Amino acid sequence: PLARLLFPAVDDNLLKYNFDDNLRVEPEWYIPIIPLVLANGGEGIGTGWASRIPNYDVREIINNIHRMLNGEDPLPM
Repeated sequence: PLARLLFPAVDDNLLKYNFDDNLRVEPEWYIPIIPLVLANGGEGIGTGWASRIPNYDVREIINNIHRMLNGEDPLPM
């Protein structure tokens, strides 16, 4: 599922979990491995500034981050 791409299981031991009735429920913070503004997009107007960030496919974002970490150029998205 897509959630496992954003929140890999190997990171679970780094998170501090909340407990309810002595059961581990969810982490205090969810920390995705990519900047979610690239996946969700964003648009806004501030004083003297406007921004528009289009949304992209999570798989393409992760692939390009891996490429850049390996010293390769990112692919167009």
